[in-house]
Amino acid sequence: MLDEIKKQLKGVARVPRPEVSLPFDEEARLVDKDALIAKFCDAEVFAGALDHAEYTKTKDATLARIREIVAGSKDVIYQDRPAELRDHEFGISACDALIADTGGAALSFRTDEESYASLLVLTSIIVARADSVVHYLGDYLAAAAGEKRPGVWTTIITGASRTADVEKILVMPAHGPRELFVLIADDAPTLNEIRAASNDLIKFK
Repeated sequence: MLDEIKKQLKGVARVPRPEVSLPFDEEARLVDKDALIAKFCDAEVFAGALDHAEYTKTKDATLARIREIVAGSKDVIYQDRPAELRDHEFGISACDALIADTGGAALSFRTDEESYASLLVLTSIIVARADSVVHYLGDYLAAAAGEKRPGVWTTIITGASRTADVEKILVMPAHGPRELFVLIADDAPTLNEIRAASNDLIKFK
């Protein structure tokens, strides 16, 4: 039986493999910063009402936008501060990189508690530097591979939580943040700077 199949296959014309141009080429990388940021903000994931990517440009504008989003809430937690294991209203995190091709944000953690601000909140706010935007996930992974950070794990967050497990019907939100904001600035404020600038308006955890 096997010999018969082999004979039949010999008479089948081989289809040449199509030429595939991978995205990881030097020409694709030579796009300026503004074009990369625009590509990230225009990613399909941000087409919905629950996902927002904004180029706030300056530190002051970013701080003002955070105050506007949080709107005086007293339930705000931070990636670098311990928090209770429960749902919180707002969480603020810093990220390693933004992936323009998919609209994903790469966040690294050393402990489970550091992930609470991006996973166990109703609204997640991610602050990123403009120079951290890369074209593709492979670009980020290649750069991260050269760094020695023992005990660090990374998650890629692409939009607010959603699922289509039941009958392939998209449900938003699902298990995770109901809304996501990604704020990009040339001189993005640190988590300490955000706390210091907002203590007069918001009681931070």
